Amino acid sequence: MPLKSKKSRSKRVTLKTKYKIIRKVKEHRKKERKLEKQNAKKKKGAHRVTAASIPNEWPFRAELLKELELKQKHEEALEEEKKQKRKEQRAENKRKAREENEKSVEQLKEEAESRQLKLDILKKARVAAQEKAKRNDDPDGSRRAFYSTFVPLVERSDVVVMVLDARDPLNYRCVEAERYVLSHTDKQVVLLLNKIDLIPRESAKQWLAYLRAELPTVAMKSQHAYKQPSKKASNRKEKRARLHDAEDDEGELGADTVKKMLRNYARSQKRESLTVGLVGFANVGKSCILNTLVGSQAAPTGNTPGITRELQEVEMDKTITLLDSPAIIFPRKDENYSPQAAVFRNTTRVDRIPDPISAVEEILKSYPAENLMELYQISHFDTCDEFLQQFAVARGKLKKGATVIPESAARLLLQDWASGKIPHYASCTQLKGRKPKHSTDFQTKEIYQQGLSSVLEALPSVEGEDAVFVEVESAPQVVMDKEGFTAELKLAFEDSEDEEEEEEEEEEEEEEEEEEEEEVPKLKEKKAKK
Repeated sequence: MPLKSKKSRSKRVTLKTKYKIIRKVKEHRKKERKLEKQNAKKKKGAHRVTAASIPNEWPFRAELLKELELKQKHEEALEEEKKQKRKEQRAENKRKAREENEKSVEQLKEEAESRQLKLDILKKARVAAQEKAKRNDDPDGSRRAFYSTFVPLVERSDVVVMVLDARDPLNYRCVEAERYVLSHTDKQVVLLLNKIDLIPRESAKQWLAYLRAELPTVAMKSQHAYKQPSKKASNRKEKRARLHDAEDDEGELGADTVKKMLRNYARSQKRESLTVGLVGFANVGKSCILNTLVGSQAAPTGNTPGITRELQEVEMDKTITLLDSPAIIFPRKDENYSPQAAVFRNTTRVDRIPDPISAVEEILKSYPAENLMELYQISHFDTCDEFLQQFAVARGKLKKGATVIPESAARLLLQDWASGKIPHYASCTQLKGRKPKHSTDFQTKEIYQQGLSSVLEALPSVEGEDAVFVEVESAPQVVMDKEGFTAELKLAFEDSEDEEEEEEEEEEEEEEEEEEEEEVPKLKEKKAKK
């Protein structure tokens, strides 16, 4: 007997069979629906009694016919009543729709008027905000940041280091801030010339001699970047070595001199701890100096003014603590201050200068045209417009059709000026004949000798072969008004007091809300127990 195949039989069928099944199913369902309809009709009239269905010989036929007639009249009356109700309902719906349409028109008018009123209010608010922005020269809050943190810095500091840009020290001094610090008998002021490598040796000696006649002054070149410690560094010595390994090949100058001066003061005053505050204009390098003295990237740095917005405390060693502060900003109503002066001191962001072309004109007045021609590889120019045209072409900043936007080209040049790409320095030849003072607290005589050998001798001479120094006229000095300075301090503290009051009110409201939230479940528990 042959064995039966263990393979499963295929369920595939021919198309003829497939379509035959579909047709039969369709016909069957159609027939079922037809029968259901017929049965429904039979059932509907099955129990209905009519006059024709009553036999003539029925004994109570007359009474039954009368009953059927009454029943029919009652049904007709009910149907008429329903019809009348539907008619009344339609009329009521039409009336309501008409009233709603009339009301909706009035509402639309009111909504349109309210929207127009809101738009007018927003428009007025926008115009007022624009006018306020035009009047307000502190959109990012950097002025308020300085004046609100300056007094706390002075109160916490034993020594305040005023950081100056060595290229034009006088115009980076804030004499009123120095006087405010010196009005405290237990505070000392030290001047620090940063970016000393950007001026020749001869000019550095002249500026140091001039400034040392007033206050202790040292020179320094800060280091701009530090490598972060590796995660694989296992011990502290390796991490410390990596932190001190700078990315800048040239390194710093004068940091040891500054450290020694501060330690001498702490030793002479017999202090176990010394707090040193760093104060200065924007982009003079306060944060870079802090990083250089600490030996690591402790504070954020950048070419944009206003990066530091609050006091930052960093320990230099066991004895000395450094305080970084926001940049000095001139008072709002200082008549001597101008956007052009801000450009010369890099105290404002280039994109916020209202008239960059005027600032470029001021630069062209003081800067030799030959040096600009050599720096940007452009031909001779007579006017500011000609220079901006050639400058934009040289930098490749052209729009479609080779057109130049003077404002954009001017801002680009101001960025080069702020970043130091355009070399310049102001001389101190007219300020000779002053003898430097020597402070016993800082032991400056020894410090000055050390700085002469370690810093000044490392600077290139103006007559050197590779020296690229361009002497320019010093920018018009801005003397900060004492009344404006004190008014700004008062205003900053009033604002801070208002903020503290608002914070206290918010905290009280939050506490009340928390107490209410805690009481709700307790009340629910009491009700549940009752």
